[in-house]
Amino acid sequence: MDFLESVSEEQAKIDLFLRRFFNKLVNKEDNFLLKDFYGRLRDFVLSTGLAKRIRPLVLIKTFTGIALDNKIEKYLDDIYELSIAVELLHNASIIHDDVVDQDQFRRGKPTFHRLYAEMFKNFNENHYGDFKWFGNAIAIHGGDACAFLGQNLIVESKFGATKKFAALWDYTEGMNGIAHGKIIEQYGQMKSLDNITLEDYLTVSEWKTSKQFETSASIGAALANSRLSQLKPLKQAMKYIGLAYQIQNDINDSFGNPELKSIDTDIKERRRTILLITAYHNAEKTQKKQINRILNSEEQLTKEQVDFIRSIIKSTGSLEFAKLYSKNMIQHAQQELDKIYPGLSENTTEFFQNLLEFIPNRYTTI
Repeated sequence: MDFLESVSEEQAKIDLFLRRFFNKLVNKEDNFLLKDFYGRLRDFVLSTGLAKRIRPLVLIKTFTGIALDNKIEKYLDDIYELSIAVELLHNASIIHDDVVDQDQFRRGKPTFHRLYAEMFKNFNENHYGDFKWFGNAIAIHGGDACAFLGQNLIVESKFGATKKFAALWDYTEGMNGIAHGKIIEQYGQMKSLDNITLEDYLTVSEWKTSKQFETSASIGAALANSRLSQLKPLKQAMKYIGLAYQIQNDINDSFGNPELKSIDTDIKERRRTILLITAYHNAEKTQKKQINRILNSEEQLTKEQVDFIRSIIKSTGSLEFAKLYSKNMIQHAQQELDKIYPGLSENTTEFFQNLLEFIPNRYTTI
């Protein structure tokens, strides 16, 4: 069975808990403006499209893969409700990312900052004000709100105080890690391609992407009373899964399906992806000059220039290298999962095996 088909019922259940959470939040809010805001945030998080709810699934499956049967039976609904905390953290990250990158679409729908920019254009009662500034400002606050709502979910959960503290610790470590990755990534934009390496890229990806998977698994493991012999290899596996996931994201964003998302944005924005970094370092001297002349221009890149950079990525073997590197990370993840002792339940083992197959083979349309 296809991975997405195998988890479709659980994804629907996660969405149900998300909807209940936001509806409760909207209904209890007395302030009209905040009620409107939370309603729009709910619609964005629950918008139909490509959201796969992978992170809450990792949390749930880790918990059910380690916990005793009587504990699973007692806390199953509670773990689903708590799992949406990591989905809110993920949405906080992507809302902020979209502001930084000024992306216009997310999951085939308008980004959060764009929604509010359009709102400002339609409802501003004044003759002044910048609609883009308004959209960016609300989105920054929206991302922050998502992150703190996730914390509140953990605090208000039905688990004991010790378990809540452990989960909160992992959650805040996740928030901190994402921030670290984004800060390092922004600094990297000031570096020339001569001075940025694959190691730099992997460092950012570990903080920004792997940390979310690690946070999800760590919270699930903590709530399930995991042993160190389970937690240590599990966290390592999540690191490798996150790296594979990020690499496939980069591949998809430049060589994927243009009907789902622009495949030109990463190159136009000169983003330091694994594709661009390795292509530059593998390029011949004349090709490097051409790349620098295009990317160092103050003008917006043309379609022809973007396609040229894309052709360099392919001709230097960087696209194939990225695919192979992703598959290598998948292999490392499987090796770490095999080290977990006592092992995960059969259902959770199958979930991770299907996820490992899904990332390199189905996540990209190439």
